[in-house]
Amino acid sequence: MIFPIFYRLFSRGIGTLFYAVSRIYIPVFLRSSVLKGFSKLTGINSEESEFPMEDYPTINAFFTRGLKAESRKIQKADIVSPVDGEILEFGQIQSCQLIQAKGIGYSTQALLGGQEGAEFERGSFISIYLSPKDCHRIMAPSDGVISGHRLIRGHLFPVRQPYIGKFNGLYTQNERAIIWLKSADFRLAMVLVGAINVGKLEVRPYSPATYKGDWIGTFHLGSTVVLCIDRPVVFRCQKGPICIGDSLA
Repeated sequence: MIFPIFYRLFSRGIGTLFYAVSRIYIPVFLRSSVLKGFSKLTGINSEESEFPMEDYPTINAFFTRGLKAESRKIQKADIVSPVDGEILEFGQIQSCQLIQAKGIGYSTQALLGGQEGAEFERGSFISIYLSPKDCHRIMAPSDGVISGHRLIRGHLFPVRQPYIGKFNGLYTQNERAIIWLKSADFRLAMVLVGAINVGKLEVRPYSPATYKGDWIGTFHLGSTVVLCIDRPVVFRCQKGPICIGDSLA
């Protein structure tokens, strides 16, 4: 197929170029106009930004901005959304199979890169897509202990529609970081899936104990989080927009 061949050859270069451009220093007197234009282009609500626009020296610094504490409330649910975004799919994992899109599945082993995926064969999952307008910091979805993380190298194919509805195993082909978190009642695998223009995924230095809403990672441009839970849960959400801290289960 032309699409996969093109992106296999050029997607990483495109992402690297965009990342470099996004880190070009913006003089203070130009920041407000440049970042207001960027916000208008992408749909970012700059009123929620942690700091004034003049405090962000590059587009990348603004893109990976934090939010004002009062702009998001962390719900008391066992599992909350780790990101702003759009819920694409969620449900129960059947014989290690998750749903990428209608009619397309993929396995936990392929996603998680080995036998650890078997732990989730009768668990639950949810996929949340981040567009350029969303906050790109990833927060802890529950209280617990972070036991480690793993980077799996791969491609940087787009992860939005219509691509997720056409290409089998898209999430399992892309570069991704996996953060393992163990709560008192369940184990989570939080998969940060890279995509076109996402030249960098960051997992922050962490102490073992973490709490809902703690900042644990960052995307540089839009992508997807797939959250796997090692047991069946009852989701309290529906497909569509969701914010950091909203109840999932």
